[in-house]
Amino acid sequence: VHSSHELLMAAMNDPPGKAPIMVFAGYADDMDTFMQANSGLYRRIGYTFDFSDYTPFELAEILNSIVTNSGFKLAQPLLANNFSRVAAVIESNTLPQAREMMNGGLCERLFDFAKQSLDAREAVVSASNPSLELREGDLLEACRRIPPPPVREGRESSAPYDDPAALAQKLQRTDAKLRSAQAEIHRLQAQLRAVK
Repeated sequence: VHSSHELLMAAMNDPPGKAPIMVFAGYADDMDTFMQANSGLYRRIGYTFDFSDYTPFELAEILNSIVTNSGFKLAQPLLANNFSRVAAVIESNTLPQAREMMNGGLCERLFDFAKQSLDAREAVVSASNPSLELREGDLLEACRRIPPPPVREGRESSAPYDDPAALAQKLQRTDAKLRSAQAEIHRLQAQLRAVK
């Protein structure tokens, strides 16, 4: 029985024109592990590209694009200085690990959660003339609802619980889960009030 790596390498040995074009993608550490699984892979993979994670500023631009393409808009104070406020909110209110693992996908999740916050706010204020403007509070609520990322092998030390940094990180993850649950309860309560 051949391993998957051996099967891939066999296909890579086909003559030009017959050999398939292969694209391997993943997180940098996962790709390093993949390449180290068989030394023949390194010789057979001619091109590699490393992409940097988006910065909070770039995430702010992506979020604005998603918001506007969906028919919504960010409140004017969030647009000042080329989205610097949005970038600051994202950087200060999301975990670096979440930004790394979700990258641009974080913006889709932020938009969904910010829109739910707007919906809950509007259900209480005005059901007849709803707003399409996302405010900083909506964005803050969205950031609070981003769940902590799963722990990836080799990413988090197995430090004992008397390590303050490990405890702080665990507390931050637990707090994020609690805030997300509370936000969902408030959203559902607002919807219930709007229906009554």
